[in-house]
Amino acid sequence: MSLTSVSLLLAVLFTFCGLIFSKGKGQSLLAAFVMLTPEERKNIDIKKLCRKMSPILYVYAVGFLLMAIFTELNWTFFYFISIAIFLYGIGRTMHLLQKAKDNLL
Repeated sequence: MSLTSVSLLLAVLFTFCGLIFSKGKGQSLLAAFVMLTPEERKNIDIKKLCRKMSPILYVYAVGFLLMAIFTELNWTFFYFISIAIFLYGIGRTMHLLQKAKDNLL
């Protein structure tokens, strides 16, 4: 399986997960939520958290889509743009989860 096809597959997967999260579902996919105690879970509006996570999943999907396109076209410089998009998505994810944790405490 080539890098292009793997990237396209992951783009579809992240888009699908984004759709699930945009509906306020998918809490079982959040590892941090699964690790919380039942008392801590009561303090978190999980539907709101899932809806806030969905745009980030779309950012990852766009990153994988761009990676597939730039790999196929052999545009190495632009390939690094897709990596920058991933780094942005990771930063946004960490910020959102830290904010949710701070609201919990």
